Amino acid sequence: MNYFPRRFRSFENGLPTIMELRATMEKHVAAVPTTVTPEFDANRAHPPSASATRCIIPLSSHPECQVRYTNASGYAKSRFGVLLEDLDMFAVWLAFRHNQPMTVPMGTPAHHPMLIVTACVDRIVMADKVARSDLDIIMDGYISWVGRSSIEATMTLKQKYSETDLRDILEAKFVMVSQDPITRKSVRNVPLLLETERDKENFYEGEQAKNLRISREKNSLLKTVPTEEERNILHEIFLKTIDEQSHTFDRHLPEGHVWMQDAKLKNSIICFPIKRNLYGKIFGGYLMRVAFETAWANAAALSHARPRVVDVDNIMFRKPVEVGSLLLLSSQVCYSTKELMQVSVDAQVLDLNTGKRELTNTFQFTFESEEKDKEVPIVIPRTYEDGILYLNGRRHAIQ
Repeated sequence: MNYFPRRFRSFENGLPTIMELRATMEKHVAAVPTTVTPEFDANRAHPPSASATRCIIPLSSHPECQVRYTNASGYAKSRFGVLLEDLDMFAVWLAFRHNQPMTVPMGTPAHHPMLIVTACVDRIVMADKVARSDLDIIMDGYISWVGRSSIEATMTLKQKYSETDLRDILEAKFVMVSQDPITRKSVRNVPLLLETERDKENFYEGEQAKNLRISREKNSLLKTVPTEEERNILHEIFLKTIDEQSHTFDRHLPEGHVWMQDAKLKNSIICFPIKRNLYGKIFGGYLMRVAFETAWANAAALSHARPRVVDVDNIMFRKPVEVGSLLLLSSQVCYSTKELMQVSVDAQVLDLNTGKRELTNTFQFTFESEEKDKEVPIVIPRTYEDGILYLNGRRHAIQ
């Protein structure tokens, strides 16, 4: 089913660019009323086709875009971190578009007052391709699941090799939260009208994803003990690092292995106003980009090769980051095989007056080495704390 043609009509020159969408959304958010406002209409529901939008990242015709999107290799490959920024903005657009009356264009808010912020990135699944920075990228998206205040955006990116040749890059699912502009308490979304079997299937998948997130949080290794299988894995690793004939607990590092404590990388970011979002906080897409690039550098340092991202999941936005903050990023390769590396990144804000650190974001990235003939070192834990990180990374890598 094609959701998109009806939404093209508001743009005179074919597809809107991602820059045009961003400018329209800035105008839309700036005009959201906070005094005399429309009330929530409990009798209104919108189908996925109401939010469906297609736009273009015009890489082939805009050299300035190519510079921004080209990665450090210089071989016409796109920066994945910049695409994360675009996905984050696009997800917010789709959530606003869903709540907006279907007959009113974006830029003129006619919905009940709300702000929409990113709660988590549920999953980004990469196709077995590398995005190029010299060919246009088509972004498609629509709202696939709606809760009371939470809302899921499903998005795909495709590379345009010709008018008839669009090749998959990735599929992403972001979960947003709608808030009151004044109190920042949650507010209701317009319900989702399920018109087709596809709508129902997508909604069911969104409900399952929500339940999985709840289950993950409930069974977190910060709250529960490892499973019997996981405890056995840790003990097997321990046995692999000792000499049973010596009858001591002295540990050694097996060949081709690296202690987890030696597979870390840290970064610090000063949060300047230029990176603020529409609400005056640091843009979530920017946080994802710097976290990804820190994780990429960590994976590259471990593997001695250029890594390629293959999966992103369970990115949690726990607290907003204020402009002027000092953001400390701590990256850890917490699980690896001969082909894959699972990298976890924690973002903490440092209070310069007290020295206290507060966790604001957590990120999970899965990489593989682009050099297939070079094996990735196996990271192994030495302490119990590292063991828990190892098991948590393993859970993300094998899910």
